[in-house]
Amino acid sequence: MKFNFDKQIDRTGTDSFKYDGLEMLFGKSDLKPFWVADMDFACPPAVSNAIQERADHPIYGYTMIPEGWFDSIIAWNKQRHNWNIKKEQIAFCPGIVPGLALLTDAITNPGDKILIQTPVYHPFYSIVKDNERELVRNSLICDENGYYHIDFQDLEIKLADNVKMMILCHPHNPVGRDWNEMELRKMLQLCAKYNVILISDEIHADLIVGDRKHLVTAGIQESEMPQIVTCMAASKTFNLGGLFTAYMVFENDDLKQKFDNIMNRYHIHANLFGVLALQKAYEGGEEWLEELLAYLRGNIQFVKEFLADNIPSVTFREPEATYLLWLDFRALKMDHDAIKMMMIEDAGLALNSGMDFGDEGSGFMRLNVACPREMLKNALTGLQEVINLKTH
Repeated sequence: MKFNFDKQIDRTGTDSFKYDGLEMLFGKSDLKPFWVADMDFACPPAVSNAIQERADHPIYGYTMIPEGWFDSIIAWNKQRHNWNIKKEQIAFCPGIVPGLALLTDAITNPGDKILIQTPVYHPFYSIVKDNERELVRNSLICDENGYYHIDFQDLEIKLADNVKMMILCHPHNPVGRDWNEMELRKMLQLCAKYNVILISDEIHADLIVGDRKHLVTAGIQESEMPQIVTCMAASKTFNLGGLFTAYMVFENDDLKQKFDNIMNRYHIHANLFGVLALQKAYEGGEEWLEELLAYLRGNIQFVKEFLADNIPSVTFREPEATYLLWLDFRALKMDHDAIKMMMIEDAGLALNSGMDFGDEGSGFMRLNVACPREMLKNALTGLQEVINLKTH
């Protein structure tokens, strides 16, 4: 490999939420962190070199978004996803979560119903509730093999009951599904039937670790549904989360105008280094990404084999996308809170609790495998020792 993903980089003392926030969130500062979804890999040289070069200029004044930023987004989506978009459809936003909150404020009203598919990325809940909208849940179905499906019968019943907007997580965090064409088409048809605005959060679209190419929801031919907003960023793909730069792509001019209006109302503008990083990542980061994906697949396979050989009571379904594993501890017959405490107090590990993603996450923990493999090995070895003591 040209890029060294085995290199361990000390992130403590950098105000890293993942490391320096452990005491605040888990009550202990000496845990091994495998929780929040950023990576323990250096970002691509194309990005770091460009930022260092720009930082050498000693003035960091107000910045416009250059044409190259839009060009890089258009070219990247054509190259990676065979999705043709135009500059006029693209809107900057300061991260997808803030963007979703602003969009919710812009295109819905207090009391409107917004549907999410649970278990799901936990900020979806607060985006709805904090904006005083009514939360509607469409629970995913987990089969006996740990594979998640959409409950379309329930989805139609819920959408028909005056739902204004649906937030789709595609690929899905935390269960790792990259929804297929049949599933996407059916959701599009239902949203069109009941006049529901569909917001498709596709921040993990570039992180496909399965064998099927990602389909952008709005890119499906003959979807015939203009009320779609696609949310994307380079932050998960290239480890740029702290630069708070993302974008939305609108199929509907009226929705885009409403979003532009609220961005103007709150005087939200782009970040100098965030704009630069996204552009340079899309222009020069593809080789790095391909090697990253190969390394992530290797990490997923390592975890699969380690658990099968050493902790067979803990399982997971291999994800189709993301570097997040949805670990199933239910065979241990332990209370969920006991699983959480075992991980923190006994194994010394910080993972996301499955219950953070909804009640359907009871008995599950989310493991971030975007780290050097030796770190994973050390963590799993410690977990093996703890579970062996508790089950023998």
